[in-house]
Amino acid sequence: MIEEVTDTTIDGKHIDQYGHVNYKAAPAILEPFQDALLLHTEVTFDGIEKDFGLRSFVKKVEITWHGELKEGDECWVSTILELGNTSMKFYQTLNKDGLVLSQLMVVVLVDNTGKPTAIPAELRKKLGEEVG
Repeated sequence: MIEEVTDTTIDGKHIDQYGHVNYKAAPAILEPFQDALLLHTEVTFDGIEKDFGLRSFVKKVEITWHGELKEGDECWVSTILELGNTSMKFYQTLNKDGLVLSQLMVVVLVDNTGKPTAIPAELRKKLGEEVG
């Protein structure tokens, strides 16, 4: 398991007619923080495909809103990565004076036929997991 915490400010592109972040925007807001966490381990989804021949397939996205976000809100995002046998689970929270949003995203690694495939030991090691 690895975790990264990052500050962010809500920009206007996700604001709806009610003046707050639209419910559909949560994955778009949080995705860059998933990518950043992976990048700090020198792993990218494109690299997983290139180096291991595995594609990533989003199996599940579960979002819970605990409040609202408005343009200019200063927040912090916690991103935790946990590895399963064939999956990468991203647990994320977005906080502004307390919890506002939580998201679980499960990404399954699949081969070129779409069959879920075990995460290779070399990739596990890059992602900080003790292998052996």
